[in-house]
Amino acid sequence: MGQSPSASGRDENQNDIDSFWSNNGEEVIQKKKNFFSRFNSTSNSNSRNDQHSDSYWSANETEASTSSSLSKLRTRKNRASSTFNKVNYNIKDFKKFKHFDRITSLIVNENKIYTSSIDGTICCWNKNTGECLNVLQGHCHIVTCIYLHNNFLYSTSYDRSIKCWDLNTNECIYTLKDNDNWINTITVNDEYVCIAGYDCNITIYDNQTNKKIAKLHGHTKKIEYLYLDNDTLLYSLSSDNTIRCWDIHSLECIKTYTLLDSSYFIQKYDNLLFVSQLQQVVCLNKDFLPFVGISNFTIVDDFMIGWNKEKQQFEIYNILNRQLIYTKKENILNANHLHYDSQSNKLFYVSGVTVKYLSLNLSQFEKNQNVENLNVIYLKYKELFNYFEHVLFYPTNKIVNFIETLDNELARLTFDEQVKLIVDKYHINYKINFTITIDTPSNTLVEDLSNLPIIDNSQQPLINDNNIVTKSVDDTMEMKREDFEVKCSYFYKQLNQLKDNEVLQPTVLLVRREELVFDACKHFSILKGKDLMKPMYIFFAGEQALDIGGVTREFYHLLSNQILNVNNALFLNTGINNTYHINPSSMINNDHLQYFTFIGKLIGKAIFDMQIMDLHFTRVIFKCIIGKPIQFEDLEYVDPSMYYSLLKLLNIENVEQLMEMNFTVELNDFGFNNCVELLPNGNDILVNDENKYQYVELYAKWKLIESIKLQLEKLLEGIYEVIPKHLLSIFTENELELLLCGSNEINIKEWKEYTEYDSLLVDNSFIDMFFEMLEDFNQIQLSLLLQFVTGTSCLPNDGFSALNPPFTICALRNEDINFLPVAHTCFNRIDMPLYTSKEMMKERFLKAISYNGAQGFNIY
Repeated sequence: MGQSPSASGRDENQNDIDSFWSNNGEEVIQKKKNFFSRFNSTSNSNSRNDQHSDSYWSANETEASTSSSLSKLRTRKNRASSTFNKVNYNIKDFKKFKHFDRITSLIVNENKIYTSSIDGTICCWNKNTGECLNVLQGHCHIVTCIYLHNNFLYSTSYDRSIKCWDLNTNECIYTLKDNDNWINTITVNDEYVCIAGYDCNITIYDNQTNKKIAKLHGHTKKIEYLYLDNDTLLYSLSSDNTIRCWDIHSLECIKTYTLLDSSYFIQKYDNLLFVSQLQQVVCLNKDFLPFVGISNFTIVDDFMIGWNKEKQQFEIYNILNRQLIYTKKENILNANHLHYDSQSNKLFYVSGVTVKYLSLNLSQFEKNQNVENLNVIYLKYKELFNYFEHVLFYPTNKIVNFIETLDNELARLTFDEQVKLIVDKYHINYKINFTITIDTPSNTLVEDLSNLPIIDNSQQPLINDNNIVTKSVDDTMEMKREDFEVKCSYFYKQLNQLKDNEVLQPTVLLVRREELVFDACKHFSILKGKDLMKPMYIFFAGEQALDIGGVTREFYHLLSNQILNVNNALFLNTGINNTYHINPSSMINNDHLQYFTFIGKLIGKAIFDMQIMDLHFTRVIFKCIIGKPIQFEDLEYVDPSMYYSLLKLLNIENVEQLMEMNFTVELNDFGFNNCVELLPNGNDILVNDENKYQYVELYAKWKLIESIKLQLEKLLEGIYEVIPKHLLSIFTENELELLLCGSNEINIKEWKEYTEYDSLLVDNSFIDMFFEMLEDFNQIQLSLLLQFVTGTSCLPNDGFSALNPPFTICALRNEDINFLPVAHTCFNRIDMPLYTSKEMMKERFLKAISYNGAQGFNIY
């Protein structure tokens, strides 16, 4: 193990501290003994000896930790364990030196147990007696995770450091501090130390030299857990609903799994990978139904031991035949960090601030013995379960309740009849749950954002003939119903009429490649009004290239890449479809509002000059540009995991008891959590069944608009200074993206080759009909369809083969054929009724991809 210079060095004042404790330590300790002895004698009448004894020893533990020279004083911790021995039932609290706050991690070794806590300490316990042997202190913030490897204990903390402790001496031998953000998880082998957290990246250190050797990018939200498989594959679980598999040696992502919910823990059984989510355990690489209800689990031999929070019980499943074989009720709120110790036949787990165990002999459940299987009804209805979970996105615990209640009736019905029975019985309206309105005079928040005084085009006409401008406004509503090609022709005709002889003088920009964004922003800040309509020529400093079109195209291309660079903190990558949204924390860049005005002008200029920019923003931004209302479903494009979490929240009963949420939201501002109240005194208002709809409305408005309002205003200000808003409003958001970003050439044969299908689609003629319909589409229509399904008209460099998740078609067998197809962009999936003809299918799809949408916020 390598050791940094700081590991052996001492603070300048350390010698003075040691000198003080060597001369006065015993006197200080004796005074504290006298104080606590008086305190305990006063408390004896109230029968609280154990509590004050714990307080006494905790105080002395803190005192002793101030100097390594007082290690000899720690022998006083050999106290009588009478309180512990009085517990004569299976579950026992490890009460000695218990943490002051929630335990965050648990490791069970041969003879010891290690725990970390929010209180910033790490405790070592005797596994047999429950006595605290050592307290490791050194972190100045929450200790988030600990990992044991080769008798070295690694700890991570929100103080952005990693500490390595030698368990023979109980001393920290080195500390790594050069990390970018709060660390949430760690995994270690002989070669590497891998850590991850809130910065969405995985940092890898050499375990011999302690040098940082790589940073792996790919996730868009904080990473919850890292798992190293056979020292070759690294799995990362993120809040962005994805799990990535990395080759630890080549440092490349070799596979990405996309799920419906965030995952928190992963464990391997043979070649199967199981991950825990909020209410279930799912298998990544096999078509298993999930283990519903289990939130935390551990796998031992052929058994999965899990904690069912809703039923407050431990459950044991035989993984081979997927049967529930044992349950054990416990009167606790939750059980985390489950670990089965085969030596003592105990299941250790964490409950709040304590470690507990359950005596459990798994030998009685051996697969060669006749163990009575408990009935798990939902396993008999795989197709029905998958339909409600993956097509209707219904909470799995509710699906199980439906099936268990109606089992006798469902057994006699066909699949279609089963779906109809449940939908009718429980009044499931999965099309429209409710509508959210926005409190503005026009009922359109985007209108208020875009009608800024300095860009009031109606009072500052850009041409002498006011009739032309008035006519274009009058034609707007009629033009919205035209095809994209007709709209483009009308749009550029109106832009040409905005020019006059005065604007023919060109604008020349001299920029440096190494300071491209800064130089371009400086030049554009000078350009106002008609100056932005002049022809523009670009020259790069030190280069002799003459701009006859190619240099300008390169200028826009380079700016597109640099503007979206996350290091500029202006935009955030929202996920799998490579779209970008405004960063709510962009104020970390002092000039961020000036840059957003520049970006707006640049976008307007690019559209005006018919130039292409690779700025694939989220649908929310494009809707704001054209002045179209924002809907709740747009949250799926910005934060898909939160979108589905809010949908599930609406279907949960007794929200106040289960979730413990209030009317606030936390904004992670580069490592610091800022609490934003959605209502006045929102921190004191709990979310319950009555106000959960209001909470969803306020959260969506804050996430989509309020959190980025200042930046969005400046972006729109810059765009409308070049192009009047009423001209842009004739386009849909998808058409505007095509206008700005262009369209890719789409190969239908490749599209078909890399398309996956729902198991319900057994009729190949329906699939053939879909691709025959695509043959009739032109490239613009194909791009709009691709954008409708995936959220963007651009494909990865390797085409459809690199689309992740792959393009998928699902059938809605119980839907009226008059319904339009429904897209789920974060899964690259389209759901459609079983249309009876190609003509009907084509008509429905063309209507869907050109649909302007309803007014206001809608939840579907």
